Amino acid sequence: MAPLVRTPHRSQYMDFSKPFYVEIHSAIARYPDQSKNNWRIYLDPFGWDVWTCVLASVPAAAIILWAFHRLSAEYEDVEKRKQMGQLDESMWYSFGTLLTQGSDILPSAQSGRFVVGFWLMYCLVVVASYSGNLVAFFTVSNPALPFTNLKEVLASDYKI
Repeated sequence: MAPLVRTPHRSQYMDFSKPFYVEIHSAIARYPDQSKNNWRIYLDPFGWDVWTCVLASVPAAAIILWAFHRLSAEYEDVEKRKQMGQLDESMWYSFGTLLTQGSDILPSAQSGRFVVGFWLMYCLVVVASYSGNLVAFFTVSNPALPFTNLKEVLASDYKI
């Protein structure tokens, strides 16, 4: 007799009898309180690096749209230039589009429409990814346990 665990690999080389003693270790721990970080569930679908890229893309898209608008020959007319010729108007347009609010102002130049088309596709992908992940986070609760092995239990100040 030896303290060997029956595995498929070992079963190929030796015969095992029925176990004479089975020892099962288990621990009971309560899940951490989920109500402490309930507000974070809206941030969890994306990691911090994705949130940084999304937040940085709004002013970047606004600056690119503003630059295309200002440099295009289509907007020599002062009235047309007022639409997105101001940087704040471009910023509100890019931010509102990301929040799926849209706008009644659209560029009339082909270059501006091209930039807006790419920005709309980017917003569509980001919003679809976020909403899909958010639904998954609401559906499946997967709380992290305060420890994973006995050493962490001994090192922690976990109280029942």
